[in-house]
Amino acid sequence: MKLQNFQAKKVEIMKSFLEFKRKYPQKLERRFDLSWSIWMFGREPIERSLNRLKTNGIDYVELKGDNYTTELHPDFEKINRLLEQFEMKVSGVCGLYSEYNDLSSVNPFVRQAAIDYIKKQIEYVQ
Repeated sequence: MKLQNFQAKKVEIMKSFLEFKRKYPQKLERRFDLSWSIWMFGREPIERSLNRLKTNGIDYVELKGDNYTTELHPDFEKINRLLEQFEMKVSGVCGLYSEYNDLSSVNPFVRQAAIDYIKKQIEYVQ
């Protein structure tokens, strides 16, 4: 019986992977670094979230990028202190986009707001 297309692709991918593994075993020695998004924990205090992640072997975290509200805006000093305390690093920032900061908008002011927002997120992780 002939394999379905997805099954044939799976076999092809597995063969390629095994050949790569045989030729370059050193490239597969390092395991993945996993990251988790803080968004998954809702409004839970960040200390609790970081503790849960660290306890479960996660060393990287994705933070939320809210620059719009004082209630949700990140306290950079506190976050950096907690990251150091839990020996964790930031893998990225989850962007919050809307009609007011859309890079694909025809409105140049909206596009500029998106660019400014992205620049702020870059500052956040540096």
